[in-house]
Amino acid sequence: MLKIHCKGITQGVGFRPFVCTLGNDLGLRGSVANVGGDGIIYVDLPYTWENLSENLANQKISATKTNVAKKNVAKSFAEKNFTKKKFVAKRFVRFFVLDLDFSLVLLSPLHSLGYLRDRDCANGASKDCISIDFSAFFSAFFASLPTNAKIHSISISYLCEEDYHQVRNAHKSNPNSSSKPTSKSAPKSIQTRNNDSKQNPKSSFEILDSIPAFFLLDSSIPQDLATCRDCLNDIFCPTSRHYLYHLISCTNCGGRYSLIKSLPYDRENTAMSKYEMCQKCKQDYADMQSRFFHAQPISCNDCAVPIRLYEGREIISKDRDTFDMLVALLDSGKIVCIKGLGGFALICDATNASAIATLREKKNRPTKPFAIMAKDIATAQKIANLNKAESSALCEPSAPIVLAWQNKQNPLGLALEQIAPNLSTIGILLANTALHHICFSVFGKPIIYTSANLKGEPIITNLQEAQEKLESITRYFLDFEREIYNGIDDSILRFIAGDMRPIRLARGKTPLNFALPNLQNNPQNQTPPQKSINLQNQISPQNLQNPKSYTQKADSTQRPKSGTKDEIKILAFGAQDKSTLCFCDEKRFMLSPYIGDLSSVATQEKFITNMDFFALVYDFSPRVLVSDFHPRYESVKLAKQIKEENYSTTKHLQIYHHHAHLCAILGEVASSVDEEILGIIWDGSGLGEDSSIWGGEFLFGGFGGVRRVGYFGEFFLYGGEVAIKEIWRVGYALSKLCGHEKMVAKYEAEVISKEILPLLKVAIQKGINTHKTTSVGRLFDGVASLLGILQNTRYEGESGALIEELYYQCPKLDFKPYTFCLQNGVVRLESFIYEICEDICLGEPLPHIARRFIHTLSIIALDFTKEFLGSTTSEAKSSTKQIKVGFSGGVFQNKALCEEIHALFSQAKIPHFFHTIVPTNDSGISFGQAAFGLYGKH
Repeated sequence: MLKIHCKGITQGVGFRPFVCTLGNDLGLRGSVANVGGDGIIYVDLPYTWENLSENLANQKISATKTNVAKKNVAKSFAEKNFTKKKFVAKRFVRFFVLDLDFSLVLLSPLHSLGYLRDRDCANGASKDCISIDFSAFFSAFFASLPTNAKIHSISISYLCEEDYHQVRNAHKSNPNSSSKPTSKSAPKSIQTRNNDSKQNPKSSFEILDSIPAFFLLDSSIPQDLATCRDCLNDIFCPTSRHYLYHLISCTNCGGRYSLIKSLPYDRENTAMSKYEMCQKCKQDYADMQSRFFHAQPISCNDCAVPIRLYEGREIISKDRDTFDMLVALLDSGKIVCIKGLGGFALICDATNASAIATLREKKNRPTKPFAIMAKDIATAQKIANLNKAESSALCEPSAPIVLAWQNKQNPLGLALEQIAPNLSTIGILLANTALHHICFSVFGKPIIYTSANLKGEPIITNLQEAQEKLESITRYFLDFEREIYNGIDDSILRFIAGDMRPIRLARGKTPLNFALPNLQNNPQNQTPPQKSINLQNQISPQNLQNPKSYTQKADSTQRPKSGTKDEIKILAFGAQDKSTLCFCDEKRFMLSPYIGDLSSVATQEKFITNMDFFALVYDFSPRVLVSDFHPRYESVKLAKQIKEENYSTTKHLQIYHHHAHLCAILGEVASSVDEEILGIIWDGSGLGEDSSIWGGEFLFGGFGGVRRVGYFGEFFLYGGEVAIKEIWRVGYALSKLCGHEKMVAKYEAEVISKEILPLLKVAIQKGINTHKTTSVGRLFDGVASLLGILQNTRYEGESGALIEELYYQCPKLDFKPYTFCLQNGVVRLESFIYEICEDICLGEPLPHIARRFIHTLSIIALDFTKEFLGSTTSEAKSSTKQIKVGFSGGVFQNKALCEEIHALFSQAKIPHFFHTIVPTNDSGISFGQAAFGLYGKH
């Protein structure tokens, strides 16, 4: 009997039903079960230890479609690690790890999970095993693995018959089993089938009861999935019991992370635990030929989760009538708050300019673009000019928002100027729940779809909160009773420089579990044994109302669950804005969903709630905490609170903001933990090592440390942080910096109010609240102000979006860059800004100036890189052919800038990289911090 331990996304994706069906179809004897977060297969297969490694290597190659050269390497490696002689009783078996992500077969003589018997060595397998060999089983396994399943690694070990029966009985008798048949989960028919297999254990494959167990980061929490095509067919089939049912879900689709309260992924561990299956759902749940086989959230019209439409707090419609009423409200121009997979959303008719204007006014969102939800990909292709990659991304089970170019012909009559003022881009997502699809079947037109929340707060997940907080926006609320345990926003992607790149990772994309293949077995920072924080004890639902209680000491007498005392466990706290958490051990990283801006108390509570959930699920007791240096970041305060008040033996590392950005891009592209790259880090702001505001940085180094080899020349932020919103202050500072008297006079006469100007001049003269910065993000703000397209920002990134819009209005002309000077690594801005001011005063078309501005920034990046690589004092001189250039920071969300840089660096044949795993903005900071904690030399 072989034990095949599958790690990855194996729960909530139909993995157990798939394996059970495959085993029975092949006539195999065995079983499959959830243990903690993993999928375990027990299967009786004939094999010999002589050829098992070759079969494994062959299946590895087949599964990952690698080339012949890699196949030969894998085979050769396998042969060297396996002896040809037969094994004797009680000899340790070879333990294989097949890492499917990274084209490697790793073999090592780890501890045995069972002993080989002499008869098994002689026969190659149990005498009772049928004639399906190892290779045939895995060929079928990989060929038909469920679409949404992802196997990170497979380990194979031998289990003798006696041990298998003990394991099987342990699953059957486990008092804490999460999939033990109950009236609300698996029906009696499954018990009957399992009883049959007990009587004839050699003739069938079965699903064993789950065993709840804490698991490691190499086990993935299932992500939410858009409604699949089969379920859509059922929704609109009048003879189906799922006809127009709003919460249809099968093994291939539906809520996962959003409705999980604990693992393993079984019904009683989800928001469906209180809803009993009807008889027909029980039959489908037990039917191996049904796609509902072991589908944990299964329900239908006969056992429906109630759905209601409210006006205020009064129910005005129920069940199917709800959709007719919803459509009537949308047709009449009303705004409605509806429940989705991860939270509530505000919707209205996307062709109704008046309704959208009302939504903008009530939500205090004057210009920030809204996303549009389309019925299907055909509709989306009428809204935007989509390339193949964008169309493919829209159709992913994760159903992200994709930023694309508007179709200016506008065949659907959308109110584009109200949807995305002053922009030619548009955010689109497809209907992704049954409720959405039913609504579109009646309404037909695209809808505005925006998260239901107050500004700066997390998405709302329950009806009462929605009614209390949003009553000034709408009186209409569509709710179904199933709870949302883990609120989550929509993911956002954009096609930039040849790839779909993440802007926000949330629903369907997170929790994101990944490894760094080139670095996995080479951590430099071996943290010495230390006392472990037990977050499981620290964080509880009662503590969420009082963040201080989060830091109370764990019971020192409690049995440790986290493994050996010298293991590596790191928790990174991220930045202040676009906050995320990152958990990591020596093998894998787990990035939390997007959390938001920690300046809001509600978001701080969500931050702690997320930490609570993942710490409990993974039994994660971090030995190292990593945070920023900024003393005012809430994430930093929490990290210090945990460390200083209660856990003096736990290490708290701090890393500067821009070094964390470099570590994030380095983590994605590094070939070794010692590799150093040139990091071009441009963003809005971050605390620098000299305590000033950085944001236009050229850093050289790696995980262990960096050297600031260059930066943009400093300019003033008059008024300090106020200048982030009132960007005329930055424009005024730039005009004074370059000494352009006409532009200075224009600001003083036309832009700055008469009341503010004398006070501002005094403040400038006395140096009051006039901070200096090197930020390229603020440079974009200042140039937008100089161009006169914006003086006060309404949303983050507005300046960059408007300059990008102007850039694409200008044809590709042979522009020369504006003049700039590289002086000892400093990019002097005086001539650069002066020439921009001159062009403006001479009436040069704004699109020409915008394009030339972006082009100049790209040339600055290229020229600095060339000068750095060619420098006789550069550490990189001896390896200029290998050195990589990594770009990170929020400025590189700008499509025009990235594509200019990509073209220039490609032409110069300089290896360069933008983010593809984590966002380039501050959402990726926690990953960079975690990589620093793991691989830095501390």
